[in-house]
Amino acid sequence: MDRMQGKKRTGCSVAVVTMGIGILGIVIGGLSLWQAMDSKLLREPQPTSAIPRPAPSPRWERARQEIEDSLAKGQYTFKADPEIRQGKTGHAAVTVQLGEHKPTPTGKDPTVEGRVSPVMEAELRVFEEGLEIEQVGKARQPVQETVPTEWSWKITPVASGDYTLKVAVYAKVKIDGKEESLLVFSENSTLEARRSVLYTVKQFVATNWEILMGSPVVLGALAWAWSRLGRKKEPRPAGFGS
Repeated sequence: MDRMQGKKRTGCSVAVVTMGIGILGIVIGGLSLWQAMDSKLLREPQPTSAIPRPAPSPRWERARQEIEDSLAKGQYTFKADPEIRQGKTGHAAVTVQLGEHKPTPTGKDPTVEGRVSPVMEAELRVFEEGLEIEQVGKARQPVQETVPTEWSWKITPVASGDYTLKVAVYAKVKIDGKEESLLVFSENSTLEARRSVLYTVKQFVATNWEILMGSPVVLGALAWAWSRLGRKKEPRPAGFGS
C-alpha cells in the first residue's frame, strides 16, 4: 500500500514539474514570438525611391508643348480607397472621358481637365514598401469616344502604415516616327493600412513554422501532452479492506 502511494506521489511530482516546464516554455516562447512579430511583420514601411524614368531629350522638350496643344481635351477622375485593413484587398481606379471640363456635380468625384490621345497608358506607383499592387486589365488602352475609359488596380497592404499612391496617365504620341510617352495627368492619394493582429500572426506562422517547431512554446506543450498521455493509471485495489 505504501509503495503504491509512493508511486502515485512520484507520478504526480513528475507531472507537476513537467507541466511547470511546459507553462514556463509557453510564457517565454510567447514573449519571443510577440517580439519577433513586432519587429518583422508589424514594422512600418520604409520609404524608397520612385520608379525611375529616362530623362527627356532636348528634341522631346521642344516638341512637347506643340504636341500637347494638338491633343483633344478630356476629364480625368482618380479614386482610391483611403483605408484598407492589413491583408485585405482594396481598389484604385482612374477614368478619362473625352470632352470639355465641366463643374463637378454635388456628390460626384471631382474631375480634372487634361489632354487625351487615341491610345493611352496608365500606371499606379507607391513610394513605400509593404503594398502589393495588381493591375486589372491592360495598362495600354484605346480611348473610347462615347464612354469613359478606365484603368483599375487591386491594392493589398502586407504591412500597416501610411502610403502615398501616385497615378500617372501617358498619351502615346509619335515624334519623327518614334512612339513617345507624354505625361498628361498625375495625382496623389493617401492610403492608411490599418493593423491586423490576426493577419500578422498567420503570416508569421506561415513563414517561420520550422523555427516555431523548435521553440519553447511547442516543446513545452509537447512535453506536457506527453506526460499526460504516457502516464499509466495505477490499478485500484479490490475490496473494502485493502
